[in-house]
Amino acid sequence: MSITSKPPADPKLAKQMQGRPRPQEEQEETDESGISQRFLLFQVMPSWLTSFIFHIIVIIVLALIPILLQKKRIVDIYSGEASTAVETPSPVNFDALEMNTEELEAETDEEVTEENFEQQVQETPMVEQLEETNLDAKIELLPQADFGQKMSEIANAKADVSSRSNRLRKYLVKKHGGTPASENAVQLGLKWLAAHQLKNGSWSFDHTKAGPNKSSKNPGRIQAPRAATGMALMAFLGAGQTHRNGDYKETVRRGLAYLINTQKAESNGAGSFMEPSGSMYSHGIASIALTEAWSMTRDEKLRVPAQAAINFIVYAQHSEGGWRYVPKQAGDTSVVGWQVMALKSANMASLRVPKKTMRGVENFLDSVSEESGAYYGYTSPAKGRKTLTAVGLLCRMYMGWKREHPALERGVDFLSDRGPAIDDRGQRATWNMYYNYYATQVLKQYGGDKWKKWNEVMREELIKTQDQKGQEKGSWYFKSDWHGSHGGRVYCTTLAVMTLEVYYRYLPLYDQKVQEDEFEF
Repeated sequence: MSITSKPPADPKLAKQMQGRPRPQEEQEETDESGISQRFLLFQVMPSWLTSFIFHIIVIIVLALIPILLQKKRIVDIYSGEASTAVETPSPVNFDALEMNTEELEAETDEEVTEENFEQQVQETPMVEQLEETNLDAKIELLPQADFGQKMSEIANAKADVSSRSNRLRKYLVKKHGGTPASENAVQLGLKWLAAHQLKNGSWSFDHTKAGPNKSSKNPGRIQAPRAATGMALMAFLGAGQTHRNGDYKETVRRGLAYLINTQKAESNGAGSFMEPSGSMYSHGIASIALTEAWSMTRDEKLRVPAQAAINFIVYAQHSEGGWRYVPKQAGDTSVVGWQVMALKSANMASLRVPKKTMRGVENFLDSVSEESGAYYGYTSPAKGRKTLTAVGLLCRMYMGWKREHPALERGVDFLSDRGPAIDDRGQRATWNMYYNYYATQVLKQYGGDKWKKWNEVMREELIKTQDQKGQEKGSWYFKSDWHGSHGGRVYCTTLAVMTLEVYYRYLPLYDQKVQEDEFEF
């Protein structure tokens, strides 16, 4: 029966409909989906209601257009169709990160010694000269950016990560205080991390989302997969593992692919890794991983995403030189530390870092420091905050402070006197791997007796506390670490592994046999 065979129950509506042409849809029987009824509904509605609904639909469509265009821009940038202020990258997707199983390291039987160390650094394939492609040309990656000249020569920049090669790593472990037990702990940690990578290539701080047994203890609560992925990749890269070389090529490839494919394209060649729970922390950490991977492999598919990540850091900097949770927010020392490490990694990788950006960092560090830079606070000057002092001092070291700088000496004494935060006993005891991670780097770069004393305690405690049984074998969890309770085993394990990689993660800044690679600003 036709739905038009009965007049509307409302006499007013019946009068309105008299003489009105009937659309074809109204002459048909209603089907199971009710299509005919919907057409009739629009026919009998008052004109003001029809107009209202029409305008609502228009508003929704207009609101969707920028989102669709942004999505298209992201696709265009990574497919080579967009016109941007930077060079357009080759297509990058999960399967496109090129797998080159050929060993890049030309291993030899020659043992690395104190006498031939410098020669071995220069002969490592990852420090071979690359063809320069118009590096001196003026390229405005960001508005009013003062890039000046290239921050360092390519050979110098790449020498810093050449220490991760198999030949040099063995030498540096022995020279700087590592042991076979510490190296074994690194390998167990990497094995555990690899087993907990998700199918899409990412890691979650809640490690129970992946892995052989999801009932494993102590998962994290932070929902920040880009930060977790960046930290895991940093652990693999620190041990010389890349998507082209090592025992975890596929693991690293999938992790890099996840980061690149979730990088959000912004204007002027910037690319963001920000996420709600991770904010600028996530961006800085993911940027370090991407720039280190580019530095170690020179895979062209990584270069533009890595530069885009650095461009976003430059864009997000506050006018007084710092960074915090969102772009342009007044900075805090903790967030600043990750951004400076990313900029340093970019500097080593011959990516472009504006002098103006580094001058801003120096201004921020001055604003939160006490006694000419010996001690650092969070958002204002403070004395006695060991974690932030470790972060601030490491930034100063990478920005060019000499070993003999008086404030650096006082700051190192302050950290050395307090020692690693490794006590899990008693009500007031606390582990603090965030502090341990930064302070270990400071003491290692400073060297001398203070480093030997620190290293003997930190190294042995990490070896002793690594889980050796069951589902948690190879991982760490520190029950009294406040950050650890939020980040879980993935957080604790990545920081522990990177702390034990300190012997070779970067070449010594103050080694007379290695040319210094400082920021120029």
